[in-house]
Amino acid sequence: MTDTNMQEVIDVMVQHKMAPATTKLEEVEDYYCLRHVIAEHYSQQHFAINPEGYGEFEQEAGEDYEQLMQLFSKASNGTQQYDDLSSTTKEDEDGYSREIVISFTFNGQRYQMEFDQDGYGISEEFLSLFLEFQTQIDGPRIMAVAGDNGIEFALVPKAVHEVFEKHDLLMWI
Repeated sequence: MTDTNMQEVIDVMVQHKMAPATTKLEEVEDYYCLRHVIAEHYSQQHFAINPEGYGEFEQEAGEDYEQLMQLFSKASNGTQQYDDLSSTTKEDEDGYSREIVISFTFNGQRYQMEFDQDGYGISEEFLSLFLEFQTQIDGPRIMAVAGDNGIEFALVPKAVHEVFEKHDLLMWI
């Protein structure tokens, strides 16, 4: 990333009070540094989830993700309501992995996320689908941020999310 691009990201973060006005380009080496700045200076909209324990009970694996979607909705301060939330779970023949389908209505439109649950940790495929869905939202968006407490997220202004997207900084950690 060029210094000009990094400065644009810093400027947008400062404008939206997600970074101190004193943040200097030379202090921010890469996107991990940007995400740490968010985690340190934007704590009121920052939250973590424990990645363990998802899908432990085969037939209830989808329900775990329904609860996670409800957590995301709550963390959005009501800006992201997932209505008519439902799930189906189908165990694969190997008895270890499961196919999960989460369905919900958002702003009057029906959505569906299909992903595999392998093991008993949160599905990275689900997180990728959820974070990709955030690019469609017209308002505050949830993005992954660096942190030390499990998997961490922040509800950020759309402009901040867009500048991260513009410079290819949105990614799964």
